[in-house]
Amino acid sequence: MDNKIDDILQRYPLKVVSQKRARGAVMLCAEDGTYIIKKYEGSVKKLRFQKLVQDKLLMDGYDLIDEIIFNNDGELSCKDNRGDIWIVKRWHQGEECNIRDIREVCPAASNMALLHQKMILETDEDNLCYEKDNLYELFLRHNREMKRVHSYIKGKKQKNDMEIKLLNSYNMFYSQGEEAVSILKDSEYSQVREHSFKNQCVVHGNYTYHNVLFRDNRVITTGFEKCAVGVQIVDLYDFVRKVMEKNSWDIDMGLRVIDSYFKVRRPSDNECRLLYTLLLYPEKYWKLINFYYNSRKTWMSEKNNEKLNKICEQEKDRLAFLESVKSLLF
Repeated sequence: MDNKIDDILQRYPLKVVSQKRARGAVMLCAEDGTYIIKKYEGSVKKLRFQKLVQDKLLMDGYDLIDEIIFNNDGELSCKDNRGDIWIVKRWHQGEECNIRDIREVCPAASNMALLHQKMILETDEDNLCYEKDNLYELFLRHNREMKRVHSYIKGKKQKNDMEIKLLNSYNMFYSQGEEAVSILKDSEYSQVREHSFKNQCVVHGNYTYHNVLFRDNRVITTGFEKCAVGVQIVDLYDFVRKVMEKNSWDIDMGLRVIDSYFKVRRPSDNECRLLYTLLLYPEKYWKLINFYYNSRKTWMSEKNNEKLNKICEQEKDRLAFLESVKSLLF
């Protein structure tokens, strides 16, 4: 592996002093700063789009990002002798966002809003990569999957503990999925999506605490691999949901995270309605029931059983949070 990386690095204008392993990559200490080298599995178009977004941020003075750099041939990637693709990024070291610390999750939300303000492109359509999911169609499909799994379990003669729990909790979560679809159907979601595409608004796509670092009270944003033109409020939903799941749906924390975003970038009324709808959809329950259906149903790990118990135990607090969010957004 080290020889392979050394061969790749010879094609870059870097004078590397030392190397060390990092999560999914190798960190490089060079004479002019820190870099990482990692495998890349996406398309060439996606890599170029990612670079386009990063260049826009850098041009606007938003410089604390993991910027992809060109090799000696002016290309964004290199192939090794096995055909694997590698990229090198300029890196900023920092501590991962502590998702249980309000003093970090709120600045992370503010940073996201600033990021969204700056991630507005003006380029030819051929350069763009678009968000693939239509949420209305996605929720319809997920609801059908939940219904199919429910019918499957119900028809079994012998049911294990997890299957019984899935049956007992089904009506509550499925009704939320149906309500979310109904709200989306009657909303201006299609117009929001069309507006985002027309104005080339970019979503980060993976704004998790792993990709938000802190150094000297400054926020560093990494992990742009999933960025795409799309509805930016989806980033906020993903971040808020993960924060709430890790903090037992603490209402005060959740509202402060949303408020921190809104103070920098105030979404439209339609985006606010969409944020509520996304939070309403029982995504965690759907993921678990979908995992169950696509795995060995003769045996389910205790870990998945614990996940289901936790989802059900937290539901009362989740519903209370949803009511508070509804009051805030409508």
